[in-house]
This record gives sequence, structure tokens and C-alpha cells, in this order.
Amino acid sequence: MGIDTPAPEFGIEKADLLEIIHESERPFVLVNFFATWCRPCREEMPDLVALHHDTTKQVEVVLISVDKEADARAKLHNFLNDLGVDFQTYARTEREAAFIKDFYLYWDGRIPLSLLYNNDGEQLEVFKGMTDRKEIQMVVNRHHKLGGNS
Repeated sequence: MGIDTPAPEFGIEKADLLEIIHESERPFVLVNFFATWCRPCREEMPDLVALHHDTTKQVEVVLISVDKEADARAKLHNFLNDLGVDFQTYARTEREAAFIKDFYLYWDGRIPLSLLYNNDGEQLEVFKGMTDRKEIQMVVNRHHKLGGNS
């Protein structure tokens, strides 16, 4: 696509992700757990990229690969580049289930999984499986009306 995809940052931990959420300049942060081998993850990625770039919508998208480290190091950069991701992404290096359950205790093993936070770190919504920009925006609008942003 001719974009400049930054190299993924490996080894993100819970404290790092919480810091990213709290430091966001946008009122909402969508954390998306995905894998390069996941077809629904690939299908939803263009909507997530568009959502991230739409500054009027006030949502920062944080992408976290849950691929095994060797797979992520071999495939992740090309996967992201092919899908037009031109912002910083992350990859876990510890056990997938333990990492995700730090953020969503009831995770059943399915990805993609997207978690919507306000930048105070309060989890507002969980999207299990594939989602799209329209659904996310509808939920964000509802939280705006409810005062769920900071």
C-alpha cells in the first residue's frame, strides 16, 4: 500500500497498556486483540484503521497481536503493512490467555476481541468477535450521551 508501518513493539505488559489508555489525548481508547492467522481480524482491520484516523470520532485504536512471538516476529509487520496500519502496534510475549484475562476476565478464547475504555481506564464495552466502525461508533455515541468519557 506504500505506507510506513512502524515496527511492532514487543513485550507489552498490563502496566504499559494501562499507561497508553491513561495518556490518550482522545476520550475513548479501543484495545483490539488480534492475530495474523485470524480471518475476522483481517476483515475488521480496515474499519479499525479508519476509526483511528478519524479524529472527529475521538477514538484511539490500540492493536495488540496475540500471535506466538516467533510468528509475530516473522509475519506481523507485513500483515499490518498490507492492511494499511500506519500507527504504533504492540505484540505480547507472555501467555496469551493470561495477558487478555488481565483485561477481560471472562475471555473465552475467541479473537478478535475489542475492549472500549475511557481514558480514565474504565472499561465501558466489550466487543466479542468481529466488529466494525459503525457498531463501535454507535457505542461511543451512547457513552458520550451517558457521560462515559472524561
